Amino acid sequence: MSWPMIYGPLAATFGPTELFNFDFEEYVDGANWSETGWNSGVNWKIYDDMGDNIIYPSSANEWWNTYDVALSNVVMIAGIKESNSNTLSGVVARYLNNSNFLLLEAVRNESKVKMYIRQSGTWSLLDETDANISFLNESVIEYRIECKGNTILGFRNNVQVTSAILVGSELLGTQVGIYCGTSQPNFSYMSATTAP
Repeated sequence: MSWPMIYGPLAATFGPTELFNFDFEEYVDGANWSETGWNSGVNWKIYDDMGDNIIYPSSANEWWNTYDVALSNVVMIAGIKESNSNTLSGVVARYLNNSNFLLLEAVRNESKVKMYIRQSGTWSLLDETDANISFLNESVIEYRIECKGNTILGFRNNVQVTSAILVGSELLGTQVGIYCGTSQPNFSYMSATTAP
């Protein structure tokens, strides 16, 4: 018996694995948004904003909404609808608790994207865009934070804008999510995958 010849690599190549994916266009305007396993201290509401369904926190305080993916090497993505307000919003990774996590943040009043680490409640700037970012009124912009080992990368609409190498006490929390410094930021979608 003879076997057919097989050409090329035998091993399959697999890409990142999707951990979750939410598109808020699928939800009803005015409803509360809540999903099992998500950790938040405030209600998040669905709102039809000029044809785009978005979620926002119902309080003007600083809020997180996180989910435990049981991995620290992850990619967290969110579509943030940039508005006329002084947007303070972003994506969170390696979240342990409100005092320990990584944040990629859109800082509208400074026209910059910044990457922070928060440890024991203290904020430290890891990196920021060198040039001013042109924020787009009422446009949904994708923000992405990639965590792989000590390397942390930040992207805005698929363009890398920040990077950092963590040294010493590396955060290894396994929750990811979204962050609001005010009640103004609006999120159109969010998803997470394993790191490439």
